[in-house]
Amino acid sequence: MANEKLFAENLFDYGKTIAKPLLESVKYPWEALPKIKEFIIEI
Repeated sequence: MANEKLFAENLFDYGKTIAKPLLESVKYPWEALPKIKEFIIEI
């Protein structure tokens, strides 16, 4: 059973971050952690 309160889309205002593409690619925020290095290199 998923807890929707923990979904990244419910925790972050994507309009106020440059990490929008990264956060949209995951369901839960902690799933973005291993992707941060590659994301930073891209931007």
